[in-house]
Amino acid sequence: MIKNKAIAHYIAKITGKEPKVQRFDWKNKKIDILSCIEHGDTNLRVHSTVGLSAYPSNPEKKDIELLLVAHKRFDFTPSILATAALHIIADGWQTTTGAIFSNIFVLNEASSEIKHGLIMPQYLWKESLKNLDLGDRLVEWKMIIPLTDSEAQFLIEKEPVSLLSKFIEQDVDLFDLNRSAVEL
Repeated sequence: MIKNKAIAHYIAKITGKEPKVQRFDWKNKKIDILSCIEHGDTNLRVHSTVGLSAYPSNPEKKDIELLLVAHKRFDFTPSILATAALHIIADGWQTTTGAIFSNIFVLNEASSEIKHGLIMPQYLWKESLKNLDLGDRLVEWKMIIPLTDSEAQFLIEKEPVSLLSKFIEQDVDLFDLNRSAVEL
């Protein structure tokens, strides 16, 4: 519990303000999700798992916490992140960079093309969000990037860098969970 508090304080200090923690349960497993308003953009809310790093979730044996950033109007986002985390804990989903979590956004309350999540290294706080040494584990953060069906299919055939280049070229707002698919 003390280590989870250290994770929550660390991520909240670096990424945002007005932190709140929610607990989610499924299949007799629990995960906490910290949500806060992003320091640099008050229209964004940052969500982070708290305690996921205590569970093995990738072949590299890295201790991963996940981030999901979205416009704050998407109030269901903590549930999406909790769904992914609970599948990792209960069902062994892997947090390997490039993994696609199929249909984790399907339960969202908005009509959207966004359905899947791509696991990538976090990039928003590259300079300030470093690995956190908790003694028994070295916590590293990765992000879930929301994807449409066509984007997920594109990734199966190409490298993640190819899709990320398209996002940059087309100035895609990755925090808008109602966005349309990028032109491929």
